[in-house]
Amino acid sequence: MVGKRVLLKLNSKGYFENQFVEEYRVLEVSPSGQWVRLMNVHGNKFWRALTEIAFVEELVSLRAGHPEGESHEPTD
Repeated sequence: MVGKRVLLKLNSKGYFENQFVEEYRVLEVSPSGQWVRLMNVHGNKFWRALTEIAFVEELVSLRAGHPEGESHEPTD
């Protein structure tokens, strides 16, 4: 997942309930695999323990596969 944009729930108090889903970019994973360095949409970078992260889904660019200038609107 390194280099990917993802939706995550971050937990620092022991509960994932009532936490917000937010977008992050995965920057790196520690050699032990226990820590993940993330960057939020504001450019802030920080490390979080893997146990404090709940993966929601990977974000895929809407422009992928569309030539420049082609409409990205869905057709009926």
